[in-house]
Amino acid sequence: MKKIKNNLFLLLLFIVILAGLFYWYEVRPSTIRSSCYKTASDKLDDNFSKIELFNRQQDKSTTFRDGVYAHNFYYNNCLRKHGLKTK
Repeated sequence: MKKIKNNLFLLLLFIVILAGLFYWYEVRPSTIRSSCYKTASDKLDDNFSKIELFNRQQDKSTTFRDGVYAHNFYYNNCLRKHGLKTK
């Protein structure tokens, strides 16, 4: 009986460790990436008029590329802040 309880405890411990690893390496990064994408999109919506104003001051036209660069900048900074990207 004691051997069965010991094996059951080890099995439960193994399952808990696997669940924790799955969360840390699969669920958490996916959730952070999704959140960062939404945050970057929101910031871009808020700041795109500032980008347009800056470009007008520089006598440039605002292009789709400017928006993509800005979105990538916000997205990558968010990933760095949460420790998913190093450079």
